[in-house]
Amino acid sequence: MHVLGLDAFDVVSMVGGWLFDRAMSGWDVTAFVADLTDTRSLQILGCRVQRLETSCLAMELLARPPVLAVAADLYSNDACVRGMVLAAVERGSDVVLWGDKCMHELDTVSPALYVLSRAAAVFKGHALMATGAPGPWPGQLEEFRAAVQSRALRGLQSAGAPMLQQVSNQGGMQ
Repeated sequence: MHVLGLDAFDVVSMVGGWLFDRAMSGWDVTAFVADLTDTRSLQILGCRVQRLETSCLAMELLARPPVLAVAADLYSNDACVRGMVLAAVERGSDVVLWGDKCMHELDTVSPALYVLSRAAAVFKGHALMATGAPGPWPGQLEEFRAAVQSRALRGLQSAGAPMLQQVSNQGGMQ
């Protein structure tokens, strides 16, 4: 799983619990961030950390994992990142986007909730402390947008891990 974010706080605060649960489930989670000033918080969550290079050639190399998670700000502001995300969706990769910017051209992306495990909530709290963010921090849910096309994310539900839930337009869980 590749995660592309602006900095450690962005990644930890928005999808940190989900990443922790994935890493503890045996997933290889690599966070690519533009700012490598302090990456200890990502390491607390079990992520490997690398510098995000936003050249199109570097983006092409990052675009091959079965799951790709990207900050909406990067998607909206960087043509190479946007192209990588669109190509990943077209290939059938699972894509998760977080942040306030809406991705209107991605009709396969819908609202999703992730219920953190208790361990993920605790480790996310420690990771947020490591970023220097003032508490209190959000609880047991993370909200983002997801294009879940394979069984890579859905299959976690049957394995007993907390699940990624798609939210229907009526507000109920699917």
